[in-house]
Order: sequence, then C-alpha cells, then structure tokens
Amino acid sequence: QANRPDLRAYYLGLARANAEVDLATKERYPDVFVLYTPWGVTDNTPTGGQNSSSWGLSGMASVPLFNRNQGNIRRAEVSSQQARVEWQQVQDRVDAEVRRAMHAVRMSSAKVQRLESSILPASQKVREQVLAQLQ
Repeated sequence: QANRPDLRAYYLGLARANAEVDLATKERYPDVFVLYTPWGVTDNTPTGGQNSSSWGLSGMASVPLFNRNQGNIRRAEVSSQQARVEWQQVQDRVDAEVRRAMHAVRMSSAKVQRLESSILPASQKVREQVLAQLQ
C-alpha cells in the first residue's frame, strides 16, 4: 500500500490538514514586535542648543479581548477530520481491491491446476489416439 500514489496523496493531504490545525492554533495569539534604535543624533544647533545622541528600545503588541481565530481553528479541525475520513475510505477501498485481486489470482490458479491435471492429459490422450489412427 505504501507504493500506491493515491494513498500517498491522501496521506500528504492528511498531514497538511493536521499542519493547518497546528498553524491556526499557533496563530491564536498576535505577534509581538520589539524595536531597537541603536544610535540617534539630534541636531540642536539651529536653536542654539547642544547636540544630543540617544538610543531607543520599544515594543508593540496588540492585546486581544476575544480569540478572533476561533473560526479558523474550528475550520481547520473539521478539515482535518474530513481528511481522516477520506483517508480511511481510501484505505478500505484499496484493501477491497487487494482482496478482489487475490481472489482472482486464486481462481486463476485453480483453473490452471484443473487444466493441467484433467483437461491437458485428456487432450494429450486424444491427440495421441488421433496420431495413431493417422499413422
């Protein structure tokens, strides 16, 4: 089953759906930004003051009052569940195909054995009798 491209495609789809659930869950919280200004010079000579140098550190973050990503998380979970159901259906279908193929091979093998054990010897006997009559 590991070599069938349809099963591999469904497996990759299932892995993608699970990754989307993880992504939606992790995107629940907003990004935090930290800003650093290493060096700044303020020219105060036009006003007669001294020049000054400085550095700065700041941060930005939004504070969600409600989890606004709940819909995306639920959608990703439903999509993942659907992918699991489809994966199981494809596996069941492949198992049924394999069972049918095995049954067909067994039936063919039984027919070949019957041909070799009963029909072929009988036809060889008839052939030998016909050749004997011709001679």
